[in-house]
Amino acid sequence: MNPERREIRREIRKLAGLATPVALTQLSAMLLWTVDLLMVGHVGLTHLNAVSLGRIWVMGTTVVASGLLFGLDPIAAQAHGARDRERLGRTLLHGSALALAAAVPVAMLWLATGPILAAFGQDPETAALAARYVRVQIPGLPFFLLYLVLRQYLQARGLVRPAMWIAFGANVFNAALNWPLIFGELGLPRLGAVGAGIATAVTQVAMLAAMLVAFRILRLQRGSRTVLDPRRISARELGEIAALGAPVAFQLSLEYWAFGLTTLWAGWLGALPLAAHSIALNLASITYMVPLGIGLGATTRVGNLIGAGDRSGAQRAAWVAPGLA
Repeated sequence: MNPERREIRREIRKLAGLATPVALTQLSAMLLWTVDLLMVGHVGLTHLNAVSLGRIWVMGTTVVASGLLFGLDPIAAQAHGARDRERLGRTLLHGSALALAAAVPVAMLWLATGPILAAFGQDPETAALAARYVRVQIPGLPFFLLYLVLRQYLQARGLVRPAMWIAFGANVFNAALNWPLIFGELGLPRLGAVGAGIATAVTQVAMLAAMLVAFRILRLQRGSRTVLDPRRISARELGEIAALGAPVAFQLSLEYWAFGLTTLWAGWLGALPLAAHSIALNLASITYMVPLGIGLGATTRVGNLIGAGDRSGAQRAAWVAPGLA
């Protein structure tokens, strides 16, 4: 067999092994929203539409914060490839600081959900319920962003299965919480959309807790020198992550709102068109998660190879990734 062809096949196996769990993790994250829509839909059209509109605003603002955190990926991946344990640990510290800082403006935008949806001409009753659905999720926001930092930190080191299993478990946990909170079972009040929001926030806290437990039990911190001391935070390193993440945040925001605005426009047509559009858009978004996961896996793979000084291998991985996607 041609040596170059052998290397390409080897790279396909390597990248597939890395990207498959990442894609499944992304898919599981999207299924959380799908389950919420399916369950809340049994309460009524107003509650379904409130979750749909609230989700548009939640994801449309969170995508900026998560996009900034994508600046971690190339830095951490290259540090791991270069076996620079010190820099890898500093990346985790600065990523955590950036996550907490980004949570503040996002939370403020969430508090303004009602007036913003009303300004976009949405039904007042639905907008008010959507605002309540979003507000109850604010306590879970910093936990979720910190979870993303830990997930990306592990991903940069090729440790992708812990996040995958946590994402699988989160779907079960979220659905189990949804049942009593949405429908008023087990002696709890029937909260509908607000119950789904509470379940989401609790699930986000649980995901971070599960990740920290995994770090402890599986000793996932091995391989880096991690000192979570706020006094060691460097404005320069924070700026480096933000500078790499800002273009990603901008691009993701444009992509997301290209579709998100159509949901707001559907709301002008009435409750039934909004519900139908939201369900269709959610199903379409699920299909996007697989190529996204492959792209994230490729970022890690290329970064590792660059850090290790293997430029030709990095180029090969960059060419293989689009073929898998």
